[in-house]
Amino acid sequence: MKYFQKFLEILNELCPKRICVLCHQNADPDAICSAFALSELLVKLIPGVKIHCLSDGLSKVSKNVVKKLKMTISTETDIDDCDLYFLVDTNNFEQLGALKGLVKKISAPIIIIDHHAWHPEGAELSSLYIHDDSVCSASEIVYNLYNNCKMIPTPISANALLIGLTYDSKHFILGTPAAFQVATNLMQLGADYEEVINLLKSPMDFSERIARLKAAKRHNIHIFDEWIIVVSKINSFEASAARSLLDLGADIAIVAAEKKKEKIVRISGRAKRGITQKTGLHLGKIFQQIGPLINGEGGGHQNAAACNGTTNLDMGINEILAQIKLNLSKERDNKQKI
Repeated sequence: MKYFQKFLEILNELCPKRICVLCHQNADPDAICSAFALSELLVKLIPGVKIHCLSDGLSKVSKNVVKKLKMTISTETDIDDCDLYFLVDTNNFEQLGALKGLVKKISAPIIIIDHHAWHPEGAELSSLYIHDDSVCSASEIVYNLYNNCKMIPTPISANALLIGLTYDSKHFILGTPAAFQVATNLMQLGADYEEVINLLKSPMDFSERIARLKAAKRHNIHIFDEWIIVVSKINSFEASAARSLLDLGADIAIVAAEKKKEKIVRISGRAKRGITQKTGLHLGKIFQQIGPLINGEGGGHQNAAACNGTTNLDMGINEILAQIKLNLSKERDNKQKI
């Protein structure tokens, strides 16, 4: 890995005694599991180092994972005297939630480990930006760090990495040949795939089911060539609702939520692999452009993306639609030329 030597150089130069590993707000299993496994790797590389793992909240599934694996994910904010900071599964400060103000003030080096669309803030504000959007999860990047360091994950770290990979690959629906190979290697190191699947099961609660039904009821359909784009507005569970609209038949689903009193605007997008593979559409890059328009940040993967802000919800939705149609038009025009 091209960044591996730089990674070791920073560790050797700093000889850090205290390291902080931060996950994005409402951290999902890939974020917390890659952070956990990274922490164990750092302890192997720097004996005696003290590691703090932090996140501004955990998702419901992540809470189950933390409890089962007996992880320690803190919400403390008194971490401004660490020698080195890692941002895992995160590529900009806005995604840190309540912790973003703290991180913006620090002067210590920052290393980012992320697999979402490349973000200019990540490259600008970090000492090292470990980025690979060809993999399914941040957990795969951490696994590759182990390999390059010639270190073997413990069975619990292997299990954690398999949890992160399984979750972010949608139980390998989005799996690549490399992802399957990593999963095989992790199972050979002691990870239990059956346990992973059972751990990631989370019954849909009443409010999420209602949100999905409301999204279906309130949807608007936009037809572009052979593609169906669906837009809807609800109050919460935008990502879940967007996934449900794909199941109903949409090729692309955009679901937004606005809480005017709290000045919160959120937009989630999901796309089927068929449309992204055929057209080259990348939702993460589009949503990254929309973030500033709603006074926030955005980004994500080719098939799944989101942006969070404070205003201009309708403007944000309209611009996302415009950018999607522009991308699809370019692809259509290129085919016609051929």
